[in-house]
This record gives sequence, structure tokens and C-alpha cells, in this order.
Amino acid sequence: MSDKETEEIKNITDESVELSYRERSLRARSAHKKKNYARRIKILLALVVALLAVLVVLSIKERHGNDKDNNNDKIASISDADRVISKDSTTPVPTITIKPSDTPTPSPTPTPTPKFKITEFTKTEKTVELASAVDGDHRFDPVELVPAANAAKPYTEGEDIAKTKMIESSYLVLADADTGEILIERDADKVAYPASMTKVLTVLTAMDFVKEEDFDKTVKVCQETLTYVYKHDCSRVGFVLDQEVCIKDLFYGTIVCSGGDAALELAKYCCGSVDAFVEQMNKKVEELGLSETAHFTNPVGIFDENLHCTVKDIGIIMCAAMQNEFLRDVLKTRIYTTTVYVENDENIKPLEISNWFIRRIEDKETNGTVIGAKTGFVNQSRNCAVSYMVSDSGKNYVCVTGMAPNAWRAIYDHVALYRSFTS
Repeated sequence: MSDKETEEIKNITDESVELSYRERSLRARSAHKKKNYARRIKILLALVVALLAVLVVLSIKERHGNDKDNNNDKIASISDADRVISKDSTTPVPTITIKPSDTPTPSPTPTPTPKFKITEFTKTEKTVELASAVDGDHRFDPVELVPAANAAKPYTEGEDIAKTKMIESSYLVLADADTGEILIERDADKVAYPASMTKVLTVLTAMDFVKEEDFDKTVKVCQETLTYVYKHDCSRVGFVLDQEVCIKDLFYGTIVCSGGDAALELAKYCCGSVDAFVEQMNKKVEELGLSETAHFTNPVGIFDENLHCTVKDIGIIMCAAMQNEFLRDVLKTRIYTTTVYVENDENIKPLEISNWFIRRIEDKETNGTVIGAKTGFVNQSRNCAVSYMVSDSGKNYVCVTGMAPNAWRAIYDHVALYRSFTS
């Protein structure tokens, strides 16, 4: 083949390659334009749909407004008709049915938050004042009581009258928690040592630092807490070193079984240290108007000459705590199962604690139901207790006693006071 023919074939091949390239380019451009057209069409369709939706909403609102205007016009026309009918009673009264959806809904009335009402207890001419008890080596002069004339259930021969018709506590006050009126008292203004009744103030103060969403948060039990509890022989829940305990368990542990370990950890959680928390406890005392006679040095109730108050002070503190829904539940709980587990007889079980005062008084006749209680004991004030009772007639009472010779006598003193002076 000659050079000329070879060159011609080469030129033809180059032209074919160039045409093929141009053809592919044209096809690519055509496909790209089609994609753009499709994309634009989709956008336009979306805009059309959105516009139609807006128009539909506006149409519905306009129609709804017109319906309301029509109903208002009809109501107005009824009022006019009423004025005419008052002159001519033979004219029939038109009736208009308004759709429930068009009827205005009244705003719900907010539920009032319970407020602390009683700020002090006061004596009246009806107050029974008992003479100071004779105290010699913890021997007490029992005072026989006469049941109130309006008592719901008078004494009967079948009852243990010897236990329910006398009181032996050296300090006591029973007051109407609705009015603040003192029904009976003995040395109620005398400063004494409240022992573990202190813990009612502990949980009341803690509520200023804890919100409901904090109840599931946890703290780790520290060695300092355990050392304090064992050194002072405190009642305790039974938490162990480095155990994770939720805040809710600390509240219940402080009250239900009078746990010193729970009270200390709760104080540290709230304020960072026990000393800082005690400052807040005394601020709460001042807020309640009790600072002249009440002062606290620890959240447990361990004896200290500077930790003192009157039984009236404890009654006021108890009334304040009972205003809080959560604390009411804590103070009335008979048995509580914590979220922590302990080894017991080679089994791992949840820790269960009890409020023995509630459990022991619940089957006694008190003219009502005790819905909150806290006991205490130190050698300097013997057995003491505070309880809150709702009578069968719906009245509220608070009772505080101190210096009873034993735990059961403290309970029977409360039974005797409720039984004889409430209705």
C-alpha cells in the first residue's frame, strides 16, 4: 500500500474518532439537560404542593372564623329575641345548637401549693397544764387522765386502762395543727435535747437543696461517715464503704430507721460538708421563728449541750415537714425497701428498713390515724417521739413527748394524749 493511501486511511480514522468524541459529548450534554429539567420539575411540583397546603389551611381558618361569627350573631339574635319575648310570651323561643368545639373552654384553676400555716403554738383558757414530773433516777409520777367528753370512742373495760390512761413523759405538748392551739402541755417551753427527732429538721432542710429529678442521683458512702456512726453508736441503715446510694434512699433511711449514715451523707450531698449543712439547719430554725430556744450542731441528733430545743419547737418543725408531699410520704412509711443490696445468709437481698413507731401505734385506738412519726433516744433525754395524727373527723394534731422511761411508754403516752384530748 502506498504512502498516500496510508495517509488517507489515517485521516479517515482520525475523523471517525473525532466524530465519535463529538457524538459522545452531545449525548452527555443532552443527558445532563434532561436531569436538570427533571430536577426543576420536581422543585416546581413541591412548591405547588406547599402553596396548595397553605391555601387549604387559610381556607379552613377563614371558614372556622366565619362559623364563630355566625354563632355569635345567632347568640346575639337570641338575646334580642328574649327581650322581645319578655313583652310577648306567645312568641316561640328559637333554639340554637353550638358545636362543642366552638364552646370556649374555661382556664383550669391552678392547684394551690400547701403553705406552712402554724408558726407558733399558743395556750388558751382550755389548755391543760400538767405540773412538772418528779424526776429522781428517771422515776416518773404518772398522771391519770380522764377521756375527753367528745372522744370518738370512750374507754371500755376490755382495754388496758393502766397503759392508756396515764402519761409518764417529763416534757410534752399536744396541739391542734390546724389552729396552733395547745390542748395539753407539760414543760413545753423548757429547753431539752431532741435526740433523733433532730432528723425531721434534717430532711426538711435538705428539701431546700434537692429537686425531684435529683432523687435518682447517687453518692458514694465514705469512710468518714462510717467512722462517725460507729464512734457515736448511731442507728444506721447499714450502708457499706464506697457503696453507691441514691438520694431518695438517704431521705427514707434518715427517717424510717433513723439512719445516722443516711443523714450524714444527705448533709454532705446538699452542702458539701456536714458543718455547712448544720449552718443551713439553723437558718431554717430562724426562718421558722424558733432561734431563741432551738439550736443544732449536727444532723443526726447526737448529744451536744449546744444541740437543744423545746418540744414545742419540734412540733412546729414537724408541722412544717408535713406540708411537703414527699416528706409526708417519708414520715408515714412503715417499711421501705432501698435500692441497695446486701449479703445476708449467703444471699444478696435488697436492704429493708422499718419505722417501728408507726408499726407499733397503728393498731392502737387514737381517735384517728398517725400519718407521720419520728422517735429519738439519748441518755440525757431518754425516749422521745414526735407524731402527727389525722382524727376520724378530719382534724390534724401534732404530739411531742420527751423523757419517757422506755420506748413503749413513749408510744403509750401518745396514745393516751390522742385518746383523751382529740376528737
